[in-house]
Amino acid sequence: MPEYLSPGVYIEEISTGPRPITGVATSTAGVVGVTARGPETGKPKLVTSLLDFHRLFGGFLTPPAPGTGDGNGLHYWLLPLAVKGFFDNGGQRLYVKRVVPAGGAKAVKELDDGATPPEPVLKAEARQAGEGGNSLHAVLRAPRSAAFAVVAPATAPTGTPPATVIIGAPGRLAQGNTVALLPADPAHEPSLHTVVSVVRGTTESTVTLDRPPAHAAVKGDVLALLAGFRLDVVEAAPGAPPSTRTVPPATAPPAAGLAELAAAVDADPDAFVTLTVGDDPLPQTLAKQLSRTDPDRPLATLHLVGGTSAGSAGLTAADYIGVDGGSGSRTGIQALEDIDEVAVCAVPGVSNRTVLDALTTHCETLGDRFAVFDGPPDATLEEIRDFREPLSTDRAALYYPWLRVPDPTAAGATAAPPSGHLMGVYARTDVERGVHKAPANTVVRGIVPVEGLAADVTRREQDTLNPVGINVLRAFPNLGRRVWGARTLSSDTRWRYVNVRRLFLFIEESLDEGLQWVVFEPNAEPLWDSVRQSVGSFLTSVWNTGALAGTTPEEAFYVICDRTTMTEDDLAQGRLVCQVGIAPVFPAEFVIVRIQQATRESIITA
Repeated sequence: MPEYLSPGVYIEEISTGPRPITGVATSTAGVVGVTARGPETGKPKLVTSLLDFHRLFGGFLTPPAPGTGDGNGLHYWLLPLAVKGFFDNGGQRLYVKRVVPAGGAKAVKELDDGATPPEPVLKAEARQAGEGGNSLHAVLRAPRSAAFAVVAPATAPTGTPPATVIIGAPGRLAQGNTVALLPADPAHEPSLHTVVSVVRGTTESTVTLDRPPAHAAVKGDVLALLAGFRLDVVEAAPGAPPSTRTVPPATAPPAAGLAELAAAVDADPDAFVTLTVGDDPLPQTLAKQLSRTDPDRPLATLHLVGGTSAGSAGLTAADYIGVDGGSGSRTGIQALEDIDEVAVCAVPGVSNRTVLDALTTHCETLGDRFAVFDGPPDATLEEIRDFREPLSTDRAALYYPWLRVPDPTAAGATAAPPSGHLMGVYARTDVERGVHKAPANTVVRGIVPVEGLAADVTRREQDTLNPVGINVLRAFPNLGRRVWGARTLSSDTRWRYVNVRRLFLFIEESLDEGLQWVVFEPNAEPLWDSVRQSVGSFLTSVWNTGALAGTTPEEAFYVICDRTTMTEDDLAQGRLVCQVGIAPVFPAEFVIVRIQQATRESIITA
């Protein structure tokens, strides 16, 4: 209660009406799989477009050679294709958790000084293991801030090139600067130096360098003042647009030396690589690429090689399942627990039973998400029925057959699992119609025009699949390739349909989040009345969207929260029990039109 201790006017805000409950998002998806590169630790990363995925996780993976693919149902190279299918079909928010198989190697490239034995000058290494590192190359540049003409040869003891250079007005040149001596004679190689001292005269100045150049400076040579060093890390992944990360950024001054540049690269999490430099602060190997006529010519270009994801040889079901190391330290499927927004999830391309069982357990344990399963890629009708037989859950759906999509790494088409495309269909349907609409009778986008399905399933063949909960993708003349099934893998007919199961998940999660304010409130009639009003208002809004059956709210749902739902023991134990019943709308799966012959007399009578 407020205290009134002195005279005055007191303004009080009074809450009226039920506290609103907002429906949770249902179109956010989560996937687990192998990528070309990307974060190996931490929570799953959100991507909102295919370009965003390429930026964080690299491009498409190269399939293994024919006959060398997985025999354990882990088609590791297909996740990027599924991500593309998700966004092609209307998906907008996708969380990605990278699976890192044991035995993967980081791509690397090293530059040495050419001596015997060679000494390392520069080494660029991909931050993460994976073949995505092979798409990287690091370009070292030395921007110039000024150039000074050599006006006269310097003198030195016989047989020793002078360590001094005579130039015109030195301008900003000072002790400690990094400079490049660029000979006019193409037979002479450029060299890098540090300025030891500058003696300024009336018309010319003498610059002393840290070491003599290989050839004495003569009139016509150029002494270039380097602003420092900069590294461009370029990624050109197959099927993805090239991207460049500049360190330090173009808006910042270049790093003063190679050691400072390496530190800047290591400190930039988006630089893709780490940089290691040798003991020589100004290696002459780099100077050989300097040019008088091309100030932008790179000092070195390192094309990284040797990155591998270990492929199927190093990949196991345990890598996909992951371990629960606590928030931010989970891996594989377990890591999706860190993202509460995920409403639908998949492990694209994986038909391994152990992995699918783990994904089922994940969805059933959290109780707020739904899984999309892929069957074996080349399964026949009999094989897909055998594959489905041991699966029983109302938290997942299985789709058949696989898809044919444009191959982003080569000409022609390639196989892709349907789960990514279907999660996009789920998202598009949720946004356009609502979660209560079955994600079926919808065109599948992002597949090749003619043979977009790996198998052409007929109506008679679907008659053997639909009753057991295998959702078929079919081709129809003039209607495209469509999702022609909306069943879960449940043996309980109450949860037969995908949209009914997902509608309940939506309502349950919305109530869970919308009633958090109730905890620790006085457990009495005023609170029960508020709960009834809040839940009733929310369900009325759901009914208004067409998600619930009935012509009135009373026919669509009921909410009971009073002494009939709670005993004295419940109250003593601090329990508030609210009973909610809802009548979902089931999809019109079978449209039956009964036609009979009508005689002239019956028509007149009618």
